[in-house]
Amino acid sequence: MMTQKIISLFVTCLLALTLVACQSVPGALTKQQIRVLQAEGFEYTDDGWAFNLSGKVLFQFDEDRLSDDSRTLIDHLSHKLQEIGIYKIRIEGHTDALGSESYNKALSQRRAEEAAAEFVKAGMLAHNIVVIAHGSSRPVADNATEEGRQQNRRVAIIVIP
Repeated sequence: MMTQKIISLFVTCLLALTLVACQSVPGALTKQQIRVLQAEGFEYTDDGWAFNLSGKVLFQFDEDRLSDDSRTLIDHLSHKLQEIGIYKIRIEGHTDALGSESYNKALSQRRAEEAAAEFVKAGMLAHNIVVIAHGSSRPVADNATEEGRQQNRRVAIIVIP
């Protein structure tokens, strides 16, 4: 009788552990979501899954308007993210180092808002998009060269699981 109770308790514990192991972690991405993010060009960074638009969505000097190619890319990304059940993102605006920090902060805010507006046009809900302005504080390239400054005039898209 005692052996049967121990076996029953063991089986119950084993089933409970199995169910816990099968549950997905809240906020975690599935393997399928990660595969699609990687296929689309997202990379895992310290900030999470990020699509750095440096080299993809660049802004002209002192501009906050997206090119037609950038709008097309954002529309594509928006639909892909929604297809795989990702509805929350953070968009971070950046500038080169020319100009004052206060001006660059405002310009990077407008750039991030411009990209956010494109995501909303493509079907994402505005309240699921966080916009952050970094100004020139996070360069990805050397601001001493024109090529480097061009790469720094960008937005980054980070998935919020």
